[in-house]
Amino acid sequence: MKNQILCIFSTTPTKELAELISQTLVFERLAACVQVGSPVKSTYIWEGKPYCETEYPLLIKASEAMLEKLRGRYMEIHSYDCPEWVVVRAETSAEYAKFVEGADGVVPL
Repeated sequence: MKNQILCIFSTTPTKELAELISQTLVFERLAACVQVGSPVKSTYIWEGKPYCETEYPLLIKASEAMLEKLRGRYMEIHSYDCPEWVVVRAETSAEYAKFVEGADGVVPL
């Protein structure tokens, strides 16, 4: 796959945590961009109990080179015992791939 980036999907329980994670990951240059979405209703079973909770979706764009550092930092910040962490490898334009790769300091922004 040419011009590959990572798109990582997750959620947080509060807007404040979503914004903290977003700013931390970008300002520490672990991710090129983090989008915080509008609240969604998540329905799931955790430890045998059903839940229907409001959560804030995150879409994190990053380079493959930063994945392990990014995941480690994300898990340090997140409040859930088992935060959602879904990684999708995606093909993008050459220009956007360069932007994402540059976020880790390899190419000046």
